[in-house]
Amino acid sequence: LPKMKLLRSLDRAHGLTAFSFSTDGKRMVGLARNDSDTFCLWNLENGKMLTQQSGHGESVTGLHWLADNRTILSSGQDGTTRFWDVKRQKQLSRVETGSLWNVQLSADRKLLIGVTRLGKVYARQMVDGKVKESFEGSAAGLGPDSISDLRFTPDARGVTFATPQTIRRWTPDKPSKALCGLPIGVAKISVRLPDQQTALVGNTGWPSRSGTFSNGELILWDLKKVDAIAKSPLEGWQPQHLKLSPDGEIFLLLVELPHSSSNTLEVGERVSFSRIFRTESQRRVKDAIFSQDSMLLFLVLQAQHHRSLTPDPTDVIEVWHIAAREKVTTVRGHRGCIQTMALSPDGRSLAVGGADGTITIHDISPIKWSPKKLRQWSKAELTQRWKLLANPQASLAYEAMGDLLHSPRQTLELSRRNCKPAPRLTDAEIAKIVARLNSSAFRKRQTAFETLIELGAQAEPVLRRTLKQKPTLELRRRIKLLLSKLNRFWLTPRQLQISRAIRVLKMLNTKEARKLRQEIAKGDPKAFQTREAKRGR
Repeated sequence: LPKMKLLRSLDRAHGLTAFSFSTDGKRMVGLARNDSDTFCLWNLENGKMLTQQSGHGESVTGLHWLADNRTILSSGQDGTTRFWDVKRQKQLSRVETGSLWNVQLSADRKLLIGVTRLGKVYARQMVDGKVKESFEGSAAGLGPDSISDLRFTPDARGVTFATPQTIRRWTPDKPSKALCGLPIGVAKISVRLPDQQTALVGNTGWPSRSGTFSNGELILWDLKKVDAIAKSPLEGWQPQHLKLSPDGEIFLLLVELPHSSSNTLEVGERVSFSRIFRTESQRRVKDAIFSQDSMLLFLVLQAQHHRSLTPDPTDVIEVWHIAAREKVTTVRGHRGCIQTMALSPDGRSLAVGGADGTITIHDISPIKWSPKKLRQWSKAELTQRWKLLANPQASLAYEAMGDLLHSPRQTLELSRRNCKPAPRLTDAEIAKIVARLNSSAFRKRQTAFETLIELGAQAEPVLRRTLKQKPTLELRRRIKLLLSKLNRFWLTPRQLQISRAIRVLKMLNTKEARKLRQEIAKGDPKAFQTREAKRGR
């Protein structure tokens, strides 16, 4: 099995509980546990500590690298937020903000945000040299963990965040506005999807008179229409943690049984909103992160108790390949528990901090999944697996994807036949297809309808233009139905096939597979397969 290569161990890394890389990946800052007023800075090129900084007098609650890679922002329970010069290794300035968690500063340095001890969002804006503060959200005494998914709006002029009841947006010129109300439950977790119009919500269920909760569920929520698109019951498990892969296609949900130390990890596909696989381990999952290419999953598993059948006093890291649904390798090295891990910005290095007082930096580029045994599928078997790529159940589709990965040559031939570059249709050609929606023959109408759905964004401008030309009532009805389907979350079976087939090509990552993706990407820019082929290149 491939193993991560140990690059270096950082000196004087005792007791660190959290750390993060600079955006250029050359330095790392870490937060000390034993000396809670101190954070440390390392040069990752030689593993040497550059400096130790203190000054808050009380626990440091957050660290944030600014985009210039020359300044670090720290916040503490002493009620201040401080700016530190990395090169000169000294404090630049301090501002009185109160105790903040998850502190962040906008790129233009005009908006400082964080979360207060009581669970309110704090925003501090600089307007014409004047300081203006604002507190948003409901302080229910739930603590800073009650605010999730805190981020700047795309224009960096405001913030959006999730509370236990709503997802809200705040800008300086407008009061806090609820984008939607979430289903009432307890200790929910949520993450917005890349389209910014949908969110995944983990709900613990409804409290009963006996003090227990009904079954938890995962909800796909439409933020625009304020309604649930789909729900998936968790079969008695309660959601605890939710993450989205860097490409936005895969989600992981950490769930546990009420009043139990058992937990497990569910890995699911966003576009089908269904489970790919569930990890099965006697160890408790402590943390999980995706690789930058969204193909690998790194899990921290808790040490096994001495009473177990196979006791192991140390935490371990397991690396899983998502599409193959296989464990690639197991990483050991730290004595005792692993406290935190993080990926470098380029996705090539993994930093792991342990209670044994060491931080190790690993090169993860050697970890490449390859089939243990190549297969040769019959024509019928290959056709069956291609059909399974269109299955709405991700577990079946990903099983077929894993089979295709075991036969690279046949997979390339299959993809070349079925995933061709989208033709560049003119508006006049699309208009002829739209006109067939008004045909008196049912088969012609149905064929035109299905063709326009597959064209998707290619056909949308022509459809909207036709609506403005006062078409017949029947044609207007069919066009509006088409547009509503084009804007829906779900993909057609054909689009699912193409999306998953292109994902398999990306996983193969051979010269021939990359060349085929480049050919598909040369099609009509608005076409679905063109956008999928360009994604993550």
